Amino acid sequence: MSPLVSRAAALALALGLPALLLFGAVLPLQERLQTLDEEIVGLEEQIARFQEQLTRAEPRTQIEILDTALLAGASEASAAAQLQDLADRAIAAAGGEVESIRVEQTRPFQDGTDTVQVPITVELTADMPALQRLLHRVESGTPYLFVDRLAARALRRGSDSDAAVEVSLSLQISGVYQPSREP
Repeated sequence: MSPLVSRAAALALALGLPALLLFGAVLPLQERLQTLDEEIVGLEEQIARFQEQLTRAEPRTQIEILDTALLAGASEASAAAQLQDLADRAIAAAGGEVESIRVEQTRPFQDGTDTVQVPITVELTADMPALQRLLHRVESGTPYLFVDRLAARALRRGSDSDAAVEVSLSLQISGVYQPSREP
């Protein structure tokens, strides 16, 4: 190769590589960030609309919303039983398999009232899509439930590397219970 062609190739490479990086990596990332920013703005607007609707709601409606947000029951034990049932059904619907459910010690909720947090620990196995469905179901439904702790360990089933990976999970899920003030 002649020195002139060699220099031209080096110059083309020196100018082409940054352009390739710009068009191949930076611009798609910038477009993705812009898309995410637009989604965030849309979600913030939706949250603002929901908050406005909630503040305009009649007090009775607010009480009904609060009532559905809490675990029901005549006692902490019945609230824990409801939480166990909710967790069991959510795991089954997501495609997981319950190994055990253990009720934990209740603890005061940090709002200065007689409200308590009712936790349970659930041991289960599920694949990753089932885990995603389960977490979505737990955290987006009513009554409001919270995942306080999650520990996961991948399980190997067979030698097929393309097989779905199962996960052994320990979840601590809690709900909020407020004793009735009726006599």
